[in-house]
Amino acid sequence: MSWKRILPVILLAVMVSATSAMAQPDKPWKWTFGHVYGGAAFPMGDSEGSLNQGWSFGGGATFHKENWPVAFVADLAYNNLTIQQDRLWGTDDKGDPVKIADSGSFDVWSVTGDLLWQPKTKGTVGFYLQGGVGMYYSSGQLTNSVYVPGWGC
Repeated sequence: MSWKRILPVILLAVMVSATSAMAQPDKPWKWTFGHVYGGAAFPMGDSEGSLNQGWSFGGGATFHKENWPVAFVADLAYNNLTIQQDRLWGTDDKGDPVKIADSGSFDVWSVTGDLLWQPKTKGTVGFYLQGGVGMYYSSGQLTNSVYVPGWGC
């Protein structure tokens, strides 16, 4: 059986289990809990015309003391998107099209910290507000295939 068939099943199982992992802790001693996530990454804004869909994964921890309306959420994430094929072409001095790379990718790392405010409400329905700060590092790579003659071991 190939990975193309197994991987979607594994990702679905992880996403379903992540739903319960993000729930509020029901034990007073459990005030710290973690989370993991992964899935598709979509380019937005100005990058839509240059990047293709990619993938994303990340994780973090939530620190939420019992009877406190405020929690702290920390996250680390990685996103990888590929560069569209038509963006890998340029022009020479005469204006003729020239391929500048065979392929390319764009990576984004992020570290964020949020405060989450969730006041106690009566009943089963509640609400929360969340906001914070983050640092983001992005880089792009262009790759070319090169033929190197000779022997290899």
